[in-house]
Amino acid sequence: MAFDIEKLARKRAQTSFVSTIIGIALVLSLLGMMAWILLSAKGLAKNAKENIFIDINFSELAKEADIIQFEKTLKAAPYVKIAHYVTKEEALVRLNEMNLDKDSILFEADNFNPILPHIELFITEEYADLKSVKKIDDQLMAENQGLLDSITYNPDMFRDVNTNINKLAIVLLSLSVLLSIVAIALINNTIRLAIYSKRFLIRSMQLVGATERFIRRPYLIRSIIQGVLSGTIALGIFILSLYAISNWYTDIEKFTDFNTLLIIFAGITLGGILISWISTYFALRKYLRLKTDLLY
Repeated sequence: MAFDIEKLARKRAQTSFVSTIIGIALVLSLLGMMAWILLSAKGLAKNAKENIFIDINFSELAKEADIIQFEKTLKAAPYVKIAHYVTKEEALVRLNEMNLDKDSILFEADNFNPILPHIELFITEEYADLKSVKKIDDQLMAENQGLLDSITYNPDMFRDVNTNINKLAIVLLSLSVLLSIVAIALINNTIRLAIYSKRFLIRSMQLVGATERFIRRPYLIRSIIQGVLSGTIALGIFILSLYAISNWYTDIEKFTDFNTLLIIFAGITLGGILISWISTYFALRKYLRLKTDLLY
């Protein structure tokens, strides 16, 4: 009979241990996905900003050599990501490719091409705001009078992309904080319930003279093991989730670099260990100091 009770108690302890690990792992994997979305959103925002281009149009009297020299100088500027010189011929080909109406296709008449050459300028993320673009516009026009005809861009695109990115960042950050609080609370409650089931064992150890440090030691070691196992399982779930997303969205690699993944991996592993250890410590502290009457 005593053997059956001991076997049942051991089985319950194992079930509690496994369920705690699974619960922590699921919460950690969810936190990892949220962290990845938040960190990848930065790369997505950078990509969106750096894909807005500015057209630098040259005057009809501009010479080819002057345009090429201007392009070289422009590429050395700190605000330039890409500067691509589009010749008159290339511009004509592009325009005809974009035009689906055959009757409106343009041809060079008497060796005269009405389209002017220009440079497509893509600026870096740091300068991708309306104020910086206006400053770049004024500077280039002032320094290259006679060479440049005009600089054209859509100010609404620069304004909207920055506004939308700021709104998205606030929403994602708020969700991340809320999810983190909920996740930590769930993990804490899971561990507290596991410790709660051991409250009488803890009191029995106190009654036979065991010190608080002696009682805590096996539980804290167990919490570290739980954290490591939970973090490992959470990493597996996270990697499988990323693999599934990459099959659906092939451009995911553009927004996820090795450093980002390394930060998330370390965060999941250390987060599992720390949260498990801290929750176990404070749960033990409560039951070690609780009066006997309150245990029931």
